[in-house]
Amino acid sequence: MGSIRLSAALEGRRGRLAAALIASVVAGVATGLRAEAAAPTAPAQVGAVGMAAGKDGNGYWIAASYGDVLNFGSAAQLGAPNTVALNAPVVGVAHNPAGSGYWVVASDGGVFPFGDAAGRGSLGGATLNAPVVGMAATPDGGGYWLVASDGGVFPFGDAVGRGSLGDVALNAPVVGMAATPDGGGYWLVASDGGIFPFGDAVGRGSLGNVALNAPVVGMAATPDGGGYWLAASDGGVFPFGDAVGRGSLGAVALYKPVVGMATTPDGKGYWLVAADGGIFPFGDAPGLGSGAGRIRVGNDVASTPACGVPSNAVTPGKVIVISLACQELSAYDNGVPLLTTFITTGRPALPTPPGQYSVLRKVSPWLMTSDWPQSSPYWYPPSWVTYTLWFRNDGYAIHDAPWRAAYGPGTEANGSHGCVNVPMPTMTQLYSWADVGIAVRVY
Repeated sequence: MGSIRLSAALEGRRGRLAAALIASVVAGVATGLRAEAAAPTAPAQVGAVGMAAGKDGNGYWIAASYGDVLNFGSAAQLGAPNTVALNAPVVGVAHNPAGSGYWVVASDGGVFPFGDAAGRGSLGGATLNAPVVGMAATPDGGGYWLVASDGGVFPFGDAVGRGSLGDVALNAPVVGMAATPDGGGYWLVASDGGIFPFGDAVGRGSLGNVALNAPVVGMAATPDGGGYWLAASDGGVFPFGDAVGRGSLGAVALYKPVVGMATTPDGKGYWLVAADGGIFPFGDAPGLGSGAGRIRVGNDVASTPACGVPSNAVTPGKVIVISLACQELSAYDNGVPLLTTFITTGRPALPTPPGQYSVLRKVSPWLMTSDWPQSSPYWYPPSWVTYTLWFRNDGYAIHDAPWRAAYGPGTEANGSHGCVNVPMPTMTQLYSWADVGIAVRVY
């Protein structure tokens, strides 16, 4: 899962660092191919959601559901929407042809441009029939398409809508798309391996009538558009047309499922990426590092029985739910989990008290000072923290903890003085998102 943690006392137990929040969402609802009714946003798996390869084939980016973008090799770090409270989880990333920019897309259709990738519009303010699941860029980088799970296609900039499946009854939801080299068409792929070509995209075969061991999660096209690969969650790779199979993970026991793929510029190799950020290179695709150990993986606390959170913990509006058993925190907005993170709560002698609370006040920065004399084993020197969310008047807060390097199960053994310690990047998001008065529930 993710990471979050905190600790403090009666307006003076702990302190933490600073962080800023900035990210441009290009709003402006375009004429999609359909929009009405509320978009169901299912609780998503926390972790990596996709990858994009750099122009030279010697670098790539991995995007995570909670907004992180990790860069490897020659791929530059150009920014990420991980410093803002996202309205919906990230579902994909696409790079511009120059390789000096990329777009990150969320399931509500919000688009976040970074580097020299230009924002051409988004669906962030639209009411969708189904959540967005991916995107593809035009060859000149002047536009992009967003695709929803019902097959609706939304073009922006110089991207031209060539057709969609918004009015078609599908056997399985659409999970991704790929554009032709000239931008004159695109393919949509469904989780059962069904392929739907539009414009000048040619159908080279599909898995629609094949009994799969695992669902398809994405696709990538060859450089000349004469073929494509489909990737399944078990790491199986299925080539069609002039796409050559360079290897797969179909017979490998994976720690976490595959969530996407990307190809090298010459089409002689590809990478698979798993939900934990693991990277698997094939052909001439170089292994340049992975996100394993850096990507938070897991489900929100209310969806994880082991976390001991009752079914009525998540109510309408904004809610922060803390699981002492899992040492995790999830933030929900109208039932949708926006972030889940590891935390560190109170040590055995000074536990974090379970109960129903609310955010009483927000203070930034705050100097945490000890309530215990220097002779006490619980004494600590005055320590600054950047963000505090106080949920009890007798000294309990959710805050960042610059002195702490590890969070999650087991860290409470040497935990806080009762506060909830949260990793700084996540605490930045949480502080920005949380309003005074919202519910804080500790189980």
